[in-house]
Amino acid sequence: MSNPTELSASSSANPPTKLELDLIPHQLEMKDPADDWTGVSSSKERRKIQNRLNQRARRRRKLKELCNNLESGEGEGESSSSLDGDGGYVLLPCPNRRAEMIILARSAQTNYSLGTPQPTQLYALVGLNLLNALARNARVLGFIPQSLCEDHFISPFNLEGPKLPCGPRQASLWPPFLRPTEAQYQITHHPFLDLFPIPSLRESAIRAEDLGFFDEDEFCADVFGVGHKSNDGDERPRLLVWGESWDPRGWEANEAFFRKWAWLIRGCPEILEGTNYWRQRRGEKKLNFGRLGS
Repeated sequence: MSNPTELSASSSANPPTKLELDLIPHQLEMKDPADDWTGVSSSKERRKIQNRLNQRARRRRKLKELCNNLESGEGEGESSSSLDGDGGYVLLPCPNRRAEMIILARSAQTNYSLGTPQPTQLYALVGLNLLNALARNARVLGFIPQSLCEDHFISPFNLEGPKLPCGPRQASLWPPFLRPTEAQYQITHHPFLDLFPIPSLRESAIRAEDLGFFDEDEFCADVFGVGHKSNDGDERPRLLVWGESWDPRGWEANEAFFRKWAWLIRGCPEILEGTNYWRQRRGEKKLNFGRLGS
């Protein structure tokens, strides 16, 4: 029989092994206890929570894919990109890709100034121009652009409620089309949606996402879509920015975007007006919701 001294020494020499418990996959996406669906009895409410968590997980993956896609497009045409001057590349989550995007933008600027623009760079630059526009709007609103590539970042409007995250003086200087809507205050959402200068689009998207009808990741993929054609040869849905980032008339959507997202933008006349403004400048026919089957 061992004496107490020997047992004590043995216990000290071999302390109990600590067990580290990993989070259940869905818990990795939880921001508060309300996101835990395991104790929810209503199947409808449970699906709503699960959809919200799945969208957060997909958004993180999409943001990583985005930096691989931005410089891969091919096509022809012109870009009014201001290149890397506005720092839109900071929205990309990958440091190496951010550096590559800066190099690409400066190379394109050099080629353009020499009168030798490269068609293979066009759609990457269109994507960068859109990133620049969103980064400018983020700064106007007082957001930190670098934080927008973090999936867990919640819109400051929702966090603050009626009290604006910036002082009243700065808020009074916000462009009218970027001022938050009721849904932006009331519903938790990612600030990515706050950056579009189309209030009716923001309102519709946030409310639809809250109800589980809107896939923000799919919308994000289309907004940042690079390349003229998809894998099946169809035109990709795209948004383009030709003017001021905060002015809806500076934005344009192609026909593929209108067709795919007709249910979302049907009540958003600003995007149609902006699109037709730029189409008319190029001598193209105006679009209308009836023609696009909305």
